[in-house]
Amino acid sequence: MHPQVALASSAASPAPGLLAQPDTIQRTLSIPARGDVTVNFSIRADHNPEEYGLDLLFPTIPFDTFSGFPVAEGTVLTTKRGYASMYGWTQLWKQDDDIDDWRFDWAPVQTGLNWPFVWFGPQAQMFDGPTRVGVADLDWTARSFLTYVEDSLMTRSVRCAIGFEWGFWIRDGRVAIKPLKLLETNMDWDMHVAYLSKTFPDWHFKPGNSSQQK
Repeated sequence: MHPQVALASSAASPAPGLLAQPDTIQRTLSIPARGDVTVNFSIRADHNPEEYGLDLLFPTIPFDTFSGFPVAEGTVLTTKRGYASMYGWTQLWKQDDDIDDWRFDWAPVQTGLNWPFVWFGPQAQMFDGPTRVGVADLDWTARSFLTYVEDSLMTRSVRCAIGFEWGFWIRDGRVAIKPLKLLETNMDWDMHVAYLSKTFPDWHFKPGNSSQQK
């Protein structure tokens, strides 16, 4: 979640995103002691910002200004319920030439909290609708990892189940949405473990993953 607005008085509004149809990846995983979990992750262009609540975040800006930016949604369906269905979404982002400068994607109300999940709960759903206004050129990328606490709620030990990469470009004020990618969990998650451990020192982030795709 990164609903940042950089205002510029002379910038043109972005054109609608170039993604004609939703880009979706679905995988079923087997998680030790948790059973099977089906993860569905999709990216689409936001052609109705009011429907997605952008007017709640930015009430003074015409909501159609945000048309064409991506919206990302992740759903989780588990075979077990209750404590065995507890999952979280850990998201990082970077922009432009910050090749290795990934940052944790705090929602504004979470900024500074010692909590490494943007969303967390039973069969946790994920949503993000990043926007920029008054920016002519930008390259923005997010990585959304489905994560879980090994013993559900007891200790601060986090593992990764699966990850996705997505984002958008702005070129001359026009928005284009990047293709959705399935990440190589062992390699791509592991490269963020040191940063997450430094950012959330009271938590333990385990490298690799213990899930198996079915």
